[in-house]
Amino acid sequence: MKAAFIIDSTASLPDDLRNRDNVFQVDLSMRFPDGKEFADTAEPEAAQAFYDYLDASPELPQTSQPEPLTFYQRAQEIIAGGYHTVFAIFLSSKISGTLKTARMVLEEFADDFKTYYIDSKGTSFQMQHILLEGLEMVEAGWPADRLAEELQWIGDNSRIYVVIPDLKTFVKGGRASLLTAKLGSLLRINVVAYFNAAGEVVLYDKVRTKKKVIQAYQKLLDEAIAAYPQGIRLAFAHGGVPEEAEEFKAAIHGQHPDLDCMIGYLTPVLGTHGGKGSIGMGTLAKHRPLED
Repeated sequence: MKAAFIIDSTASLPDDLRNRDNVFQVDLSMRFPDGKEFADTAEPEAAQAFYDYLDASPELPQTSQPEPLTFYQRAQEIIAGGYHTVFAIFLSSKISGTLKTARMVLEEFADDFKTYYIDSKGTSFQMQHILLEGLEMVEAGWPADRLAEELQWIGDNSRIYVVIPDLKTFVKGGRASLLTAKLGSLLRINVVAYFNAAGEVVLYDKVRTKKKVIQAYQKLLDEAIAAYPQGIRLAFAHGGVPEEAEEFKAAIHGQHPDLDCMIGYLTPVLGTHGGKGSIGMGTLAKHRPLED
């Protein structure tokens, strides 16, 4: 099977994945009301510049999903590459219309290649993880239908948790009242949200200290390890606080050093919602054995 993958920019792909011949990326975008634009990238210097600008800005940028034209361009590249099977992986359909737009465009190319649509039910490293698992399964010779089912199972069973220590960004975006933000600041409350099984962002807990957040993350990781005996991958993503993210990784991954672990920036589109200082942890289920 000669398979290609389409994925959006919030997956934080490193160069070695993004530059693969069979991986095609579509980019989301954002623009501040003052006209300042930032690329949706996890490249450290550019991402840090965005978070510093976001922290100082009185208003949030407007984020946009990829233009339909981008999907037409990627489709033509896929045809030129001789691919007849495509796995399309996008951030949760509950928070973005990217998957819907992809389906609308790519179905026009049904005579050229078959597309399987994967709702990651999350974003960031969860999407990158699904891509890595998919590449491995293609190499192992999985049938396309079974591979697509397993990729969706991975999305359904992986989880991303994000601690939001400063509710100012939620206030800017109209997601929390000013009173709630002030109380959160005064009481030093860290809000922990997560993507549920439906791909919706919901409240997990409110925790007083960073130590308590780490303890909560450790408990969630232990539960995931017990639930998925085939293995999990661990990931940490942050909003412009690399040193703090490394502290979280050292404390949590240090308890399970045998786990595969990724760490990096949340891209600007995601950082628009979590704000500077947010730290996410992903417990990402690996694929199960292929049954005969």
